[in-house]
Amino acid sequence: MPVSGDLSFSAIRASSLQLGTGARIAIFLLAFQGFGTKAGIIPLHLWLPKAHPIAPTPVSALMSGLMLKTAIYGFVRFSFDFLPGTPAWMGYLVLIAGAVSGVLGVLYAIGEHDLKRLLAYHSVENIGIIYMGLEHP
Repeated sequence: MPVSGDLSFSAIRASSLQLGTGARIAIFLLAFQGFGTKAGIIPLHLWLPKAHPIAPTPVSALMSGLMLKTAIYGFVRFSFDFLPGTPAWMGYLVLIAGAVSGVLGVLYAIGEHDLKRLLAYHSVENIGIIYMGLEHP
């Protein structure tokens, strides 16, 4: 694949269509892991309940309300724009990860008494609900 130096979305999308299936699967799995860690889906959520209690209250609120959602935007933009026409199991992976995060986030939150950790676990649950709503092309 020749390198043209064009970094526009249309050029990247056109070059990603020339990739083999194995490369597209590897890219999807790495993007899913990277953006999932940033978003805080289970089992990649371990940093989130530790970060909320030590952050100042306004920063903790920004983490829940904005920072985690930007990871979802990045994942959606990346997978829908650069990896269209992928196998159905990728969509099922996103759905299952979202369902597990949603259910376990609530279960962890039920047993939590620290308000900031409670906010962290409810953020994990909200991210899971959002991931359940994604339909991978």
